[in-house]
Parts: sequence; structure tokens; C-alpha cells
Amino acid sequence: MKFIILLLIIPVFAQDQAERKEQVKEQTLADLKLAEKKRLEEQQRLLTKQQHIESLLEELETNKKLILEKEEKILAELQKNQQKKEEEAPVEELQLPQELIDHYQSRDPEIAAKDFIELYEKTPKVCIALIRSMKKKKSAKLMDTVVKLDARNGTKIASEITAAIGEGD
Repeated sequence: MKFIILLLIIPVFAQDQAERKEQVKEQTLADLKLAEKKRLEEQQRLLTKQQHIESLLEELETNKKLILEKEEKILAELQKNQQKKEEEAPVEELQLPQELIDHYQSRDPEIAAKDFIELYEKTPKVCIALIRSMKKKKSAKLMDTVVKLDARNGTKIASEITAAIGEGD
């Protein structure tokens, strides 16, 4: 009897095992499909990140080129300004004969101002050096007279000389 029950149980047991194998197989297949889906999603996410990084690198490269171009322009402008300053720098080094300085200091400001305006039109650098070399009261009186004699040009001359002397100090 035990043997018969055993024989009856074995096919049922075998059938249960087959069903279990089928269930395990289906579960494994479902797990693999889920894992494949997750892998594809992760791959897509990484691809999106890679594209974003490449876009940022392109933007960085473009910005770098723009910055280099701006830097070159600024350096060229600085160099141009430096050359301009160097061309104007001899004003400070210009040595005038003492006779010329004494001549303008000893003259009546009304008469000296007329000559000074003419001289400025020809060589502003000499006039700047002359004002710089004169005594302060005498140069101030001369500049005031220049402004009085020729209001429009005199004011311009006075402001340019003042600016040049201010830069030289």
C-alpha cells in the first residue's frame, strides 16, 4: 500500500516539479526582460548625459575662442595705447632753453598769450613743456589770458594743457 501511494504521489510530485520549473523559467525570463529594460533605460540615460557633456564641451570651446579673441583685441588696444603714450611721453623729457622760459615769464601776459596761442597751434608739446617749466603764478596768469583772448580755443588749449600736466605729475 505504501508502494501504491508512493507511485501515485510520484507522478503528482513530478507534475509539481515540472510546474515549478515552468514557473521558475517564466520568472527568470520576466526578471531578464526587466533587467534588459533597466539596462536600456540606463544606457539611454548615460547617452543623454554624454550628449549633454559634449554640448557643454562645445560651448566651453566656443567661449574659450571668444575669450581669446577678446583678449587679443584688448592686448592690441593696450599696445596701441602704450605706443600712443610713448609717442606723447617725450613732452615730459622735452628740455626748453631757459631763454624761452624767461622770455614768456617776463612778457606782458596779453602779448605773450597771443604768441602762445600761435605756438600751441604749431607745437602743443612745446607749450605744455613751457607751462610746466614756468613759475606757477606766471603760467596761471598766461593761461587765464589765453582763455580771455580766445574763449573757444583758449578754453580748449587750457584744458588740454591742464590734462597733459596732470598726467605728467
